[in-house]
Amino acid sequence: MRVARDLSDADVLGLRHLYETQFETLQRHGLNVVLHEINRIWAGNLSNRIEGVLRQEWRSIFLKLQGLGLATALERITHSTPP
Repeated sequence: MRVARDLSDADVLGLRHLYETQFETLQRHGLNVVLHEINRIWAGNLSNRIEGVLRQEWRSIFLKLQGLGLATALERITHSTPP
């Protein structure tokens, strides 16, 4: 409950975006993170929007989710995922 109280509406939308874009891949791999798969997903979803959230806020939202233990930062593969 403490974590839930700390989340803003934009944070919840960011968490939903992570779930919707990555859950199928994670489920297919037994909830193990496959670096190349996740990088491929992000490369294909960079143009997608998180409805109701400005693109400039994304980094802040994802860093907050990471700090709360709800997301994990992965190494970016430079040849497949742009900055």
